[in-house]
Amino acid sequence: MFIIYLSAIKILPLWQKVKSCVVIWLMIAGAYALLAKIILDFITNGGVVSIIWPSSGVAVAGLLIGGQRLWTAIYVGEVLGNFLSGSSLSLSLWLGIGSSIEALIAVKLLKGYQNFDSYFNRFNDYIALLLVAMISACSSTILGTIGLWQFNIISPEKMIENLWYWWQGDLLGILMVTPFILVWRQLPIFWCTECWFIEPIIILGVGVLSGQILFIGYLFHFVAATAHSYWLFLYIVWSAIRLGQHGVLLLLHILLIQAIWGTKHHQGIFSRSDLQMGLENIWFCFLILSLVGIVLAIILQQRKFIEKQLIQRSEALSHSLALAHETESRFREMANSAPVLIWVAGLDKKCCWFNKPWLDFTGRSLDQELGDGWAENVHPQDFEKCVDYYAQHFELRLPFRMEYRLKRYDGEYRWVLDSGMPRFADQGEFLGFIGSCIDITEHKQLETQLLRSNNDLLRLSEISAHHLAEPVRRLQSYTQHLQLNLQHFGDINHEIESTIDYLKRDAKRMQRLIKDIQLYLNANQPKGRIKFWQTETIIKELISTQFMPKLQTRQAIVTIETLPEIKLDRPRLVELFSILIDNAIRHAQPPHSQSLQIRISGEQSEQFCVFRISDNGTGLDKIYHDRAFEIFERLSHQHPETTGAGLAIARRIVESLGGRIYFENHPIGTTVSFDLPDKHYAVK
Repeated sequence: MFIIYLSAIKILPLWQKVKSCVVIWLMIAGAYALLAKIILDFITNGGVVSIIWPSSGVAVAGLLIGGQRLWTAIYVGEVLGNFLSGSSLSLSLWLGIGSSIEALIAVKLLKGYQNFDSYFNRFNDYIALLLVAMISACSSTILGTIGLWQFNIISPEKMIENLWYWWQGDLLGILMVTPFILVWRQLPIFWCTECWFIEPIIILGVGVLSGQILFIGYLFHFVAATAHSYWLFLYIVWSAIRLGQHGVLLLLHILLIQAIWGTKHHQGIFSRSDLQMGLENIWFCFLILSLVGIVLAIILQQRKFIEKQLIQRSEALSHSLALAHETESRFREMANSAPVLIWVAGLDKKCCWFNKPWLDFTGRSLDQELGDGWAENVHPQDFEKCVDYYAQHFELRLPFRMEYRLKRYDGEYRWVLDSGMPRFADQGEFLGFIGSCIDITEHKQLETQLLRSNNDLLRLSEISAHHLAEPVRRLQSYTQHLQLNLQHFGDINHEIESTIDYLKRDAKRMQRLIKDIQLYLNANQPKGRIKFWQTETIIKELISTQFMPKLQTRQAIVTIETLPEIKLDRPRLVELFSILIDNAIRHAQPPHSQSLQIRISGEQSEQFCVFRISDNGTGLDKIYHDRAFEIFERLSHQHPETTGAGLAIARRIVESLGGRIYFENHPIGTTVSFDLPDKHYAVK
């Protein structure tokens, strides 16, 4: 009996685990098959390719939650969905292979990404999902299209078109449905605590009503003159600010369902005589909405988390100090050992004491700081606001928090978060105020970086949509041309070969674009061992291996002066100078038939090391100096093979080291300079 009891103890947890796994397996397979059946019957009228394919998102989310061992659920779901929609069993079995491989590739890549958070609490997590979706969708697209051709479902002329539609459907499904499932694993409790559940109802209700007007045609005749798709951006941004990722994802899916329904029934702003054209418009619209809305919600969530930590830390410290015993020696001992700046004010609003960290920070004596002397170190632009805010709360005897710039001992103004608390005696008598300040300069810099990242992302979403759409339009145009030629000629002629070359060229451009996006996103991350490098040696090797043919073609002369050493990983060091040297070779145009001359120089001071790459070209107008460092910014169209991301990547590398990159103003030629703080040579 004892042996049976021990066996039962071991078997019971295993049975519970197996039962849970089976439930998840059935949920994944059922959801995948049901969505596939609905989409195939509703949109494609029994076809097998749809530009909207939410099942791909279900597959990736399911494997992230339940593990890769549940890939068979994806396979079974794909087979059932296609078979129940009228496809042959053999074709359905083939299509299941591609869908399973796609989900496995996506999960494998995401698991390999540095500490990937499936709740998307970081900006980089969603960017990783975007890149992984673009890559993994190719496997299912290629295998599925080959299967359709082999089973005589489509003709060879339709393969390119089906490849594009299939890839679009899987990409949007992963970008929208995967985050929706993963994020909604946790219910938005804060809707009830922070928003009282009324605001979510209002936001979602207004969004749904707008969807009814724009996509279903409800009350459309009353607002036809003002009904535009950009309405949706207002509700998505509103939802991102107030409801976070939960609200954005829920509203996006509701609007998507409305848009598909209206387009299918020839209603709303995306209604077209050709259903596929309307669905393409929906795809591009919701791709941009998803990128903007979800990323904005993530960035705002990160900012709230940082602010909450700072506030909690400041409040906890102020509260603990307010409750501390007022014994002079004990209080001063504690305050002087605290890693914050502490001040005490009496009944006359004037400060009567500062702790040692405050005096060390300002570099002034206690006598200089007493009374109103401390205000002499407040930045002139913040002085009036700071003093008025303090006086108002002092009169009302209310706690306060304010931010202002305070001059440090070395003359640099640093941002501080000042938290003040009223002091009361045991009998409730008001004694004055006590406060603490913490240096939040790095936090302010982080806010600036987050804002810039957000702006770059918005720019990225616009440019990505353009660059992805343009090659596809070309592919479609040349494919149609190819089809016409094949109908009239039996053998492939020169014109058809030229058309195929255009297709290959556009495909290479898309690959280059994706590569530059990856380089930009990873430019602030080390890619190898960090150590000191002989800069001159690296540049000479770089020129001899990569740029010698280009230099010979342009008859250019490169002069390398004595350069300081750089402590950095070699891949990013090579990438940085490659971009700047290539930029000079491509764009410098010396006047009067002079030969191109490039000079690489540098110098080291007590605080900075400066590097310069100069040429004798016609120069760059000053109005473009800042614009040239924006991502995908091409100021010249003489080199269509480039994407315009080079200088943006260089800026991201330099700024990750705490430096800055800029154009210097010279009457002749162009000089790109970047300086690095001596103490920040090592990557953060």
